[in-house]
Amino acid sequence: MPKKIEENKTKELLKNLETITEWFEAREDVDLDEALKKLKEGAELIKTLKEKLKYAENEFKEIKKSILENE
Repeated sequence: MPKKIEENKTKELLKNLETITEWFEAREDVDLDEALKKLKEGAELIKTLKEKLKYAENEFKEIKKSILENE
């Protein structure tokens, strides 16, 4: 697994993304600068989670392939 992805646990990343979502939901008036900061942070979390998902998908395909080859 790539080092960048390995360093972050999926549950922690999802929790951080949930925290950002809750921050937006809890406000009627949003500070633009703070909102942009949180949006950038959320975008990075989503990007990392997508990478983790793609990696897991590739691993699953490899495992499935090896099982089918051994039948």
